[in-house]
Amino acid sequence: MQTKGVKIIEDDSVERAIEKVANKLDAKYSKKRKINDWFLKELSGFRKVGSILLNVFFIAIIIFASMLCLSSIVSRVSGTAPTFAGYSLMRIASGSMEESGFNVGDNIVVKAVDTDTLRVGDNIAFYVYSKSYTNFDLSSVTKLDLEDTATKSNVTFANFFGFQSSSIQQASKAGSMIVFHQIVGIYEDQNGDRWFETQGTSNNGIDAWRTNEDYVVGVYDGSVLAQGLAGLLNALTNNGIFLLLILIPFAIFTILLVFGFAKDLQKAKLELDVVEEKRKLTDEICVKNQIGYSMDTKTKYKVLAQAKDEEKAEYLSLLWKDGSAPNSVRKYILRKQIYLSGMKKLLQLNRECEQMFKDKEDPNKIAKHYIDEKKKILSEQEKKEQRIRHLRKKRA
Repeated sequence: MQTKGVKIIEDDSVERAIEKVANKLDAKYSKKRKINDWFLKELSGFRKVGSILLNVFFIAIIIFASMLCLSSIVSRVSGTAPTFAGYSLMRIASGSMEESGFNVGDNIVVKAVDTDTLRVGDNIAFYVYSKSYTNFDLSSVTKLDLEDTATKSNVTFANFFGFQSSSIQQASKAGSMIVFHQIVGIYEDQNGDRWFETQGTSNNGIDAWRTNEDYVVGVYDGSVLAQGLAGLLNALTNNGIFLLLILIPFAIFTILLVFGFAKDLQKAKLELDVVEEKRKLTDEICVKNQIGYSMDTKTKYKVLAQAKDEEKAEYLSLLWKDGSAPNSVRKYILRKQIYLSGMKKLLQLNRECEQMFKDKEDPNKIAKHYIDEKKKILSEQEKKEQRIRHLRKKRA
């Protein structure tokens, strides 16, 4: 550009310097923003369903492992066999039941049973407690001849978590041994208590004792579920695995807790970025995480003041829910919108009058047009102002 022979050089050094600083700041915060976006990214579709299922799976593992640990602790403290959900783990210690397929060293599972449903031929685990079988009087009992029927489970809230009856705990503390034999006879005494005559199927004779129903731990269960529980209960007898089962749910719980804390921390960082104008409240990630709603009132006013005029209305909706913003804020925004709208109309009117003057129209006509239109604009603004004065505070 030349003016009177002098060349004018346009200096854009200031603009370039500003752009350089802006790029540096953007690079500085881009990594943090990526971290924010990763933590606060809203899942959708298949990923959202997968996340829900994963959380349910983790919670189920924590609950299941916790119950296993509780039952193992109870069994260790009481000295009884490892028990969970009414199932108890046993290890065959002799060859008395080899004829029935139970060999020395085999792990078996017996389930808590309603002793009234036990029949001859059932294989049961029981405590041989001297104070019990010495009370058996053959002359005062009746031998029962019961029809064959399926055994009925007797899982209670107590034995679900490994707590055994007081009779079994008493026998365990006395050091009584657990025997796994087959029922060959059932008796009932005058009090209605049942007694079981047992025998190892590989032994020549019946056992020398009669077992009271209070000392029966359970009846043999050969189902797939029982075998799976046998593996779990057997693992609990290993101290290393026992500790691992305690650490696993604790570790999962800690991870979930830390992840939740990190997410809250990133939300706080996102809110700070909005306050410091490093992000806009209208950014997608801010809107999805409802950053504006969580701010305190003072911060909301500050963020609203920083917004551009054309952003005020949107900011207002993102800072207060359901029109619950203070009346003063809503009135301020509306008044400013009315004022700007009026100013635009007056500016347009001035340009119209200027154009009419350039077109050499009658000055009186121009003046009349200006006065009439200005009155309309001011009257319209006054009506809007009156409506604002009567604006009532809306409740959330």
